[in-house]
Amino acid sequence: MNYKNWHVDEQGRSYFCDEFETIVQSGEQIKKIFSVLKFKSIAVVDKTRKIWTFGDYEIAIDAVKNLSDFVEIEYIGSDEKVDPKKITNQMIDFLKKVGCGTIKRNYVGYPFLLLFPQETIVEIYS
Repeated sequence: MNYKNWHVDEQGRSYFCDEFETIVQSGEQIKKIFSVLKFKSIAVVDKTRKIWTFGDYEIAIDAVKNLSDFVEIEYIGSDEKVDPKKITNQMIDFLKKVGCGTIKRNYVGYPFLLLFPQETIVEIYS
């Protein structure tokens, strides 16, 4: 199970998150807990993910059903005083060096993209 606490900039765009993860032993038990808490499913993200590490980064290639393919890069280094904007620029430079082509950054997650496909927030780096 994963919870992301997003931090946003002055324009309301997410630029990094605190991520909390744990192993779930029973999907059925989690569904029961969510049901008792009155949680309702609003989007199902069906994805296949392949993961690699490179230096201080985890690189994931996601194939998301009914959306597209995505590259996600996450800083996994141990320096807690790192500047998120500097790290983002390093990630963009890395993608350019490996020839990813046009880089489109979205500021929302897969559930949002599935629910509101016309309202995506994209920044393009070339």
